[in-house]
Parts: sequence; C-alpha cells; structure tokens
Amino acid sequence: MDDFSFGDPFDDGFVAVTKMGSVAVARIGCTSVRERQATIVRETLTELGRLNGGRLLVGFEEVGGMSAACLGDLLALKEMCEELGGRLVLFGLSENLREALKPTGFLKLLDNTRDQESAMTMLKDRKNRRAAPIPTELSPLGAGMQRRRGAA
Repeated sequence: MDDFSFGDPFDDGFVAVTKMGSVAVARIGCTSVRERQATIVRETLTELGRLNGGRLLVGFEEVGGMSAACLGDLLALKEMCEELGGRLVLFGLSENLREALKPTGFLKLLDNTRDQESAMTMLKDRKNRRAAPIPTELSPLGAGMQRRRGAA
C-alpha cells in the first residue's frame, strides 16, 4: 500500500487521502457534511477521481449526517467515475446514516459496503453488480446531456 499526501490542494481538513495501487481512498473527516463542507468535499473527490481514472473509494466512518447537496454531489461523482472507466464505492456508512438514506433510494443508486476491504473487492470485481443507473430526472447531468451521450 502506497500512502501519500497530495499537499496543499487536498489539505482541507475534511478529507484524508491514501493511494492503494491505482485506487484513491478518501476518508471524510467531519461528523456532518452540510452545504459548506459538501463544496470542499465535492471539489476534493472530483479531483481525486480525475487523477485516478475514476477509481475511488470514499469512507464515511466519521459522518453522522449529510445534506441533500452532498447526496447530489455523490451522484455526479458516480457518473464521472464511470465515464472515466472507474467506479465510485462508498464504505463505512453508520447504521443511523444507512437507515436515514434507505427510504430515499440513494443506497440503491450508489455502490456501498461496510468496510474498505469489501469496497476494494467491489471496485475490482467487474462481475459484481453495480448500483442501479441514476434515473434521468435525478441525474446531475440532466435529460439533455443524457440524450446527447446516446443513453436515451
């Protein structure tokens, strides 16, 4: 396992990053991801995804709550990772957070698992069923972009 620090661009106090081969592993370090934190987390995770071909694991062990902005950002990040040929896998969501998200359907839209080891297995296992596609009406890219990409 190669541990590294990205330096100033990723030194925001909200996201800790390590690299395992060609996969970036990010851990969210705040207890609640609200709008202010969501912006910082989104920018950091988006850059990590781009730098690692969309191969990104994100740990939420410390997070007890998140805003709708954060959920929307995760959907956009999922699409970006897949477009880059990778996969976004979330891990370590608390039982309370899982229970809060279950009625929304987000857990079905985002690949997620209990721990980092199973997240790495899920990322590498192409046979493993991916999360459901994001419905066009929920897509951060919108219906127009979906049609232009040929995904009708």
